[in-house]
Amino acid sequence: MKKDLLTKCRFYKGEPECPTKFINSRASLFWESEKLWVDNGGDARHSSIIFLVNCGLSDEDMQLARKPADFLDIPLGLRAIMFELLCRYSDVDPRDKASFFLNTVLPEYMNSSSINTANDIRSPSGEKIFTR
Repeated sequence: MKKDLLTKCRFYKGEPECPTKFINSRASLFWESEKLWVDNGGDARHSSIIFLVNCGLSDEDMQLARKPADFLDIPLGLRAIMFELLCRYSDVDPRDKASFFLNTVLPEYMNSSSINTANDIRSPSGEKIFTR
């Protein structure tokens, strides 16, 4: 099962610690999220999924917002973990983070690979949101 989950990961390849090239970059959020998701057998805590849904980031919410269908290719559990980590390491209001996550983080994740490691994640106003 772990091997199957790893095939869905863009950053985490089974290594025990975050690669140095990802530290202090937005890729560290993606790597950590994927690692937790794989370590949890492809699931997220129920509370993480409820939090994601309550912030308007369910599959149905994304379809209503006419977000690209490939966002739905990111498993719900992985999206929940990624959003929870983003919220945990930021002082930004969760409602603002939901918009940032939907409009910035998910598109970046979908358009990136482990090769893209530039910069910290920042809000539209320039505030650093995630650094490992």
